[in-house]
Amino acid sequence: MMTEPLASKVTASALDRSAFPPTKIYDGNLLEHLSPRLCETDGMYFGNSAHYLGVGASALNIIYGLQQVAAAPKFGSILDFGSGAGRVTRWLRVAYPDASLTVADIRSADLDFCADAFGVSTWNPGNDIDRMAPPASFDLIWAGSVITHLPAFRTVELIAKLLSWLKPEGMLIASFHGKLAYSQRHELRYIESRFLPRIESEYAAIGYGYSDYEHKAGYGISFCTTEWILDLANRSPSTRLVAISEKVWDNHHDILALQKL
Repeated sequence: MMTEPLASKVTASALDRSAFPPTKIYDGNLLEHLSPRLCETDGMYFGNSAHYLGVGASALNIIYGLQQVAAAPKFGSILDFGSGAGRVTRWLRVAYPDASLTVADIRSADLDFCADAFGVSTWNPGNDIDRMAPPASFDLIWAGSVITHLPAFRTVELIAKLLSWLKPEGMLIASFHGKLAYSQRHELRYIESRFLPRIESEYAAIGYGYSDYEHKAGYGISFCTTEWILDLANRSPSTRLVAISEKVWDNHHDILALQKL
């Protein structure tokens, strides 16, 4: 999921849709159909309905825009990979009501909530990338704030795996921490400051810096350069680079979009 500054958890039962300006989504009419239900254990909700809704709407704006840019066919099957409790899922559900929508996460409570609140299929992929086997193939895979928590070699493995699940002309959109996020690494407190020297050393050496969170082997925070992402895209066989764009998701994350040939 998308990384937030460290903060106290806030619980609520419903989002205040009136706090979100409908002009910030490409089709303002979607807002009235959007479910306001909120999982009380949603790790991405910090008491601000407008921001929470805005992050999801920003993802949908990106998806819709890139669908037009790529001249991608209708998204009949969609995977929200790393869905959490549905910050983006709720927007996908109203924007693509006829699509088969699957959410994937390792937290059972989030999956149960999404199934009940949004009528989606759920899948727990586990943590072993090599063993991940999705229930279907997809026209669109959204992976928001997933590789932002992985070391470089795991990012390479996961992007290859996600691409293998696409149908012909299907599109993968993944977010990553680019140069803006890297420039804010101290003030936004993505990770304890004592871990930053390792990140900075790797970032300078190879263009990808990573450190585990404390006591969480293989799961932490990463930053990468546009050049590193471009090299990854160029090494992805049978794909077309649709876009690499800076700070487009919530004015924070960069995105990579690849289309399967």
